[in-house]
Amino acid sequence: MQFCNIIAIFLYILFGIIAGYIGDRLGRYKLVNIGIIFTLILSLCHIYVLSSNDVSIELFFITSAALPLVTIPATAILAGSIPVALRYRILSLSHAVGS
Repeated sequence: MQFCNIIAIFLYILFGIIAGYIGDRLGRYKLVNIGIIFTLILSLCHIYVLSSNDVSIELFFITSAALPLVTIPATAILAGSIPVALRYRILSLSHAVGS
């Protein structure tokens, strides 16, 4: 299972870069809307799989790849709405907490 978590983290990072590129080309708001719809569909798939007392590793990987479609553009939208003076303070605080 630990190897699956490593693969999921790698997929999240890889698709985070891809989501950033798509967000620049398509638009942040459109990508967030597409990501929310895709995440809702995946949530329903998780409900169906778990209700049959089964676990799907493939669905776990797909979810790990789909989450950056929401989080990456949402972070850019949030960062753009914060004044510059506060943005650097919040970024340094989040970096310190994450470290």
